[in-house]
Amino acid sequence: MRLILAVCVLALGLASCGQKANPVSADFASASSAPASMVAKEDMRVASPAQDEFAEASQVETKRYLAVRHHLIVETPAAEVKAQFEAAVKHCESMKCQMLNASFSGETQYNPASASLSVRVPPLKFDEFLNGVETSTHVLQHQRESEDKTDAVIDTDARLKNLTELRDRLRKMLAEQPAKIKDILDIEVQLTETQSQIDRATGIRKALSNETDWVAIDIQFQAINSVTEKGFFAPVAEALSNAGRVMMSSFASIITFFVTILPWLLFGIPVLLLGRKAWRKLRAK
Repeated sequence: MRLILAVCVLALGLASCGQKANPVSADFASASSAPASMVAKEDMRVASPAQDEFAEASQVETKRYLAVRHHLIVETPAAEVKAQFEAAVKHCESMKCQMLNASFSGETQYNPASASLSVRVPPLKFDEFLNGVETSTHVLQHQRESEDKTDAVIDTDARLKNLTELRDRLRKMLAEQPAKIKDILDIEVQLTETQSQIDRATGIRKALSNETDWVAIDIQFQAINSVTEKGFFAPVAEALSNAGRVMMSSFASIITFFVTILPWLLFGIPVLLLGRKAWRKLRAK
């Protein structure tokens, strides 16, 4: 009986110990899980700015350098071709644009007057210049084309940066470090070559800037064809007027040909005759 009571008391004691241990394990579990959740939240807070920076970087587009050119064909009455051409030239000069080419051909017996103009204008003034041309002429054709120069600009800028840094380092070496005459001469040769490359790259970059920072415009002025214009037989009349010149040009070509081969004939015929005579003598022996 005492043994049974002792066993029961022991069992109750173990049960009470187990109940006290459970809160500790629960607290430990909650404590161990709390840092994990805090770490996860901290990781989310750290990752969020990085994701935001990546999103902003992806939205930033690389600047494109485009060489834009417009080709226009405009027509105006034959008597106004010169006036419209000069008005376009003055309009360009008033806008401080770059004039690349300007030519005018007067009216002839078989061809009406015509003119051409090539300019570069700033992009913000393109519409203003084009409106000035369109208000006084009739646009028959307007073609726009563009060429991407981004890679060329980026490569040239990077090359200029590297060459400039190299030149500065060479100048520093030449000024600070005492060296032998041979070393100084080698540095000066390298410095001269580097500066030459910088000048060439600078010229290329300037040419690229002229193409990408300005809008090129080519305008062809032509006269309006009238009903009474004598243009149907113009090619025949022009051919007849040039017939004599064409014939004389042919005779001139023939004379040039004979004059060219005459020295060879004077030298070649005697050589052939002597060779033939020598061959006969050999055969006779």
